[in-house]
Amino acid sequence: MLACSEAAYGVRYGEAARDRLLERFDGGDVRCAVTGDGELVGLAAIDDVELTVPGPALLRVAGWSEVAVAPTARRRGVLRALVGALRAEAVADGRAGAVLFASEAGIYGRFGFAPACSAARYQLDLARVRLRPGPAPAGRVHLLRPNEAASALPAVFDAARRLRPGEVDRAAGAFATLLEPTGPAGAARFVAAYERSGRLDGYAVYDVGPRPGGRPGRQVELVELVAVAASAEAALWDHLLATDLVRLLVTGERPVDEALRHRLEDPRALETVAVEDHLWLCLLDPAVALAARRYGAPGRLILEVRTESDPPSRLLLASDGAGSATVAPTTAPADLVLDGAALAAAYLGGTSLGSLCRAGRVQEQRPGARSLATALLATEDAPFCTGDV
Repeated sequence: MLACSEAAYGVRYGEAARDRLLERFDGGDVRCAVTGDGELVGLAAIDDVELTVPGPALLRVAGWSEVAVAPTARRRGVLRALVGALRAEAVADGRAGAVLFASEAGIYGRFGFAPACSAARYQLDLARVRLRPGPAPAGRVHLLRPNEAASALPAVFDAARRLRPGEVDRAAGAFATLLEPTGPAGAARFVAAYERSGRLDGYAVYDVGPRPGGRPGRQVELVELVAVAASAEAALWDHLLATDLVRLLVTGERPVDEALRHRLEDPRALETVAVEDHLWLCLLDPAVALAARRYGAPGRLILEVRTESDPPSRLLLASDGAGSATVAPTTAPADLVLDGAALAAAYLGGTSLGSLCRAGRVQEQRPGARSLATALLATEDAPFCTGDV
């Protein structure tokens, strides 16, 4: 399995990555594609995952990772067979969807997946940063020692991931990896926590080290910032921006609607370096998935969902105006016709129906249906996924 993964991605894993993968493969939640003569030509790991959906509410889905096909077996239907088996297993187990992070964007669309949320990377020249006046924090920020962070971070993350659409739960072992220094030589990893009334409401994991390419000064690289309250998030940003002897702050993956921008007197100081697709979603049971989330307006909408592998399904979605909705099969004429991947893209609120309509992925059959659907699917915050599946 390790050899197949290395060959598929064209890499030789280091010791830490090899140990992580070997432990993953030994865990048993891996499905393999094997030829008739016993050659292993593909593999994928599968997990039971909780996805936070608009509401917020939790939806049980399958998490697929470590998907690999041996380069000697490409274009022979291995991936299609593997995905088909994973899909059938997830449906039989009652999972309403599947999520993954795609190494190549052109692969998974044909299997019903779509980018359901995006992530951005930012940088800030700290000489340009001036914060707007705001309320003084009621808590305090302090640094955690590694053993303190290892025990404290999981509970903070678990509370925070339940609040924002797109977040998924995380295995306990992921925090050990998070706390391992991975930055350039000379960088040191720190964990800052925001504490209020004896409770941790947020944390930031970051590296402080030299700037790449021998450029003068030092930089902060934000690895992860998680908070259960806006006050905690603001206080942690204040801590990062006040780091001594630092000229630049760069971030890993962050929400596309980063709140820090609105606290800056010069919002252009927060430069967007990249915006990329992040979590991919496939709705294996659209009726269950649609009934699980909450809605921003009252109304009735008939959706015809078309996929490559299944006959079209027509669903009546009736929102009661208080957020809840019932979803049931119907034979009435459709208000909107869309493919399954388009529905997955819009499901968490990360992709607008207007853009999908302009792209020809959604067809309005009844005037006003698109506007109603947009109001129904609206979310306060852009979906975001902090961790990996």
